[in-house]
This record gives sequence, structure tokens and C-alpha cells, in this order.
Amino acid sequence: MNHLFKGLKMNRRECRGFFMLVIVLVLAMAIPVVYKSLHKQSTLPSDSLVVYPNLNERQPGNRHYAEVDRKDKPYPQRPPKNKATLFYFNPNNLPSAEWRRLGFSDAQIRVIKNYEAKGGRFRKKEDLAKVYSISASAYQRIEPYLIFPDTDEYKARAEKISAEPALSSGWKAKENVYLNLNTADSVELMLLQGIGPVLAQRIVKYRQALGGFYHFSQLEEVYGLPKETYESIGKHVYVDTSDVKKIRINSCALNELATHPYIKYRKAKYLYNYRKEHGKYRDLKSLSPVVPIDTVFLRKIEPYLEF
Repeated sequence: MNHLFKGLKMNRRECRGFFMLVIVLVLAMAIPVVYKSLHKQSTLPSDSLVVYPNLNERQPGNRHYAEVDRKDKPYPQRPPKNKATLFYFNPNNLPSAEWRRLGFSDAQIRVIKNYEAKGGRFRKKEDLAKVYSISASAYQRIEPYLIFPDTDEYKARAEKISAEPALSSGWKAKENVYLNLNTADSVELMLLQGIGPVLAQRIVKYRQALGGFYHFSQLEEVYGLPKETYESIGKHVYVDTSDVKKIRINSCALNELATHPYIKYRKAKYLYNYRKEHGKYRDLKSLSPVVPIDTVFLRKIEPYLEF
């Protein structure tokens, strides 16, 4: 070895430097090899493995292993779906709140409202089945509750009802009793189980004060209506929202606002004075700055306002 270095004409100091360089190069090449060897030998504990079959190669013994966290972690929950409440309804111009009550999502409702905004109208049950946002299962769920006042089916029902005599409140409604809460008179309402002359007149009077019902649950607000009566007549009535009378919020008088059961004088005065000071309301959201107005109130009066 000394002869080799002498032949290369290297002194002792240069020889030491050469040996150090060789050692560094050897270590640099050896470390990755050793690391890979140790990594292949390492094994995962059997209780921390989950086995999945290879879906691409369905061969015996072909398995994939994935390390999983042994700590229990809850799965992310999907947002709850709208709880469906079924009731008889005319789908034309039905408020968004009522579509939600039927269990439809905001995305589905937007498609329906866009169709109506372009002049679309549902004339028979099958028209609703053509809306791409309404699945076949959703259509089958609501199909028995669809009402179209202009159809022969509805007119035939109305003729049968009008032929019945006025009956006492103890009478049990027949299956062919099928009333639109926004057009039925007090005599027709008495055909319903538990509805006598007094309650029939109260329903009509409250309906006139509201400007019409926009969903069945508003019947609960009628003074003196028993809960059992409310529950028993649900399948014999429906609400056609096209009969609801709107309040022109940007031109109505103070008295017209004040006489509405949901608004009354105090809120009517705030709404009226705010309009005088700030100009016309653009939409429902523009009513929010009025002091005593909250979101619950806005949702309640939305079906009765026209901008």
C-alpha cells in the first residue's frame, strides 16, 4: 500500500485525507441500503390491520392492508334531511316553506321555482313527475296529495260535497269530503267531523282576516278549535295558496297592515313609518332593519306580502 502511495507521490497527510474520503463514500452508499432492509423487516401488529380485497384482481390470497387508527373516531354526520309532513296542496305557486314541509331540499325547490318563474305551470299530476329534481320515490310519496282545482276530478268532488246537507258537529266526515280551506264556506266546513256552526264561522272569519291560509297548520290558531278535531280533519281538507290575498307592502295604508292578525298596529306602524323615511321595500330582507322585526316574524308574513 505504501508503494502505491509513493508511486502516486502522496505524502502522509494526503494519504489520511484519501482514507477519510473513502470511508465517507462507503457510508453514504451503505446507509440507504441498511434503512430499506430494516424498513422491510418491520411489521405492523395484527390488531391494527384491516384487510380489503383487491377489487381489480379477484384472486385468492390477493389482499391489501391499510393501517388504521385504533382510536375510535366518529364518522362525520350528514346534515339532517327535511322532515316530511304530507298534506293536500296545489303545487302551483306553493311557497318555499311549504315545499320544505313536504320534505324537499332547497336545491329541489330552486328548480321548481325557476320553472314557475319562466311561466311554467302544473296542470296535472304527471307534470310534476317531469321535474328532474323530483325523484320517482318523492313523486310517489306526494302524488296522492296533489290537487288541481281546474280538473274534472276536483269538480266532481266539489259537486258531491255541495249536495250534502249541513250536518251537526258530531257527524263523522265521509271519505268524499274534500275541501279547499280557502274557498269553503261555513256550510261546507260543517261537513267536517267536529265542526259545528260556531267553529265554521270562526274559521271563515279568521281566514278573511289573514287573507287566506297558506298551510293547514294555521287552523290551530283558530280560537276554540280542539286538537282532536284539528287532527281528524287533516285528510279531508287542503290549501290552495293561489287563493291567498297579498298585501302590497309598498303602497298599502297603515290600517290595512294593522288589521292583519300577524302584524297588528305596533309592527304596522314601524313598517309604515320606515317606508316613508327610507323608501320602498325591495324584498323580504329589506324589512330586517325595522326595529321590532325578527326572522320568525318575516317567515310568518312572507306569503302575505307583495313587493
